[in-house]
Amino acid sequence: MFITQCYGQVLSIPQIWPVFKREVTNNMYTTSASYWARVACGICTFFFYPFILTVCSIWLFGLQVLTVQSFCEWWGILTLQAFVGSSFGMAMGCLIPDSGAATIVAQLFVIMFNMGAGFYQNTS
Repeated sequence: MFITQCYGQVLSIPQIWPVFKREVTNNMYTTSASYWARVACGICTFFFYPFILTVCSIWLFGLQVLTVQSFCEWWGILTLQAFVGSSFGMAMGCLIPDSGAATIVAQLFVIMFNMGAGFYQNTS
């Protein structure tokens, strides 16, 4: 979830950079207006994509006890991950103007975060 949202934002920011720079230079809108417009447009994926993943993951995991509260908690966790991934990707896309370099740096951070979360561990 985090990775999907992160890479979507990393690749989209450098692609729209020339248009963004031209429109801000012509005083068509401000930087904050552009940011909030991008967040508002992406808000649909913050709720629908995690909802679809929640339905699929509950079916795949075969949870024995499923209540409305547990469903909403799982959905909420995935929604928060989508927000964090999108914000991180937008930050990487804004800080590094080359989409290839931004993707590599984002992958580096994702690997570092996964190592810190215990996904990669020595089993011996």
